[in-house]
Amino acid sequence: MDIKAGELIRWLLGVAVISALTLSSIGCTSAPIKTYYKSGQLQTEMVSKSGERNGTIKNYYESGQLQTEAVCENGKLNGVIKIYFENGALKKEGVFKNNKLEGPVKDFFERGQLKKVSVYKNGVLEGPFKAYHENGKLAETEVYKNGKLEGLFKFYYESGKLKGEGVYKDGKLEGLSKLYYENGQLQTEGIFKNGEIEGQFKKYDENGSLKQ
Repeated sequence: MDIKAGELIRWLLGVAVISALTLSSIGCTSAPIKTYYKSGQLQTEMVSKSGERNGTIKNYYESGQLQTEAVCENGKLNGVIKIYFENGALKKEGVFKNNKLEGPVKDFFERGQLKKVSVYKNGVLEGPFKAYHENGKLAETEVYKNGKLEGLFKFYYESGKLKGEGVYKDGKLEGLSKLYYENGQLQTEGIFKNGEIEGQFKKYDENGSLKQ
């Protein structure tokens, strides 16, 4: 596959994109609440003691299947949050502390296999991030520091073979980045500086010969 330099940037940057775990549609209230879909099906419910913003929040799919459940304590999200696929399988789980994610957050494929593991500190990505293919093989690894990518990252084919690698500095690509064919031969390599391409990328065919 012939990858242009601009496409390579978008590909490499796209490796690190992950979605944050949020409860945008509900919050902790001081009284029990219930909301409904237009069909009359229950959508959201907050179960709490009268006058206290402590209890359980639940969101439902219109089919009636549980979508999200979380815990409120002193008016804030505190404790485990779980998000489910409509078939009931666990989709995502993590822990909130004073309305902010804290510790590991796990994503799952619909069939139950682990998809991603990220770590939060005070609501910000911090530490190692790993993603997996549905077959269980490692798909990508990288490290976050203060919410930004930092250091070496790698991503892999479903076979487990290395697909690409590079380095981030303060959230931007820095230094040598490489892409590989699945047979292990180098496909593309180039230098980044402060997130921008420096010079020309070198491209190779599957036999290792430099393309002109």
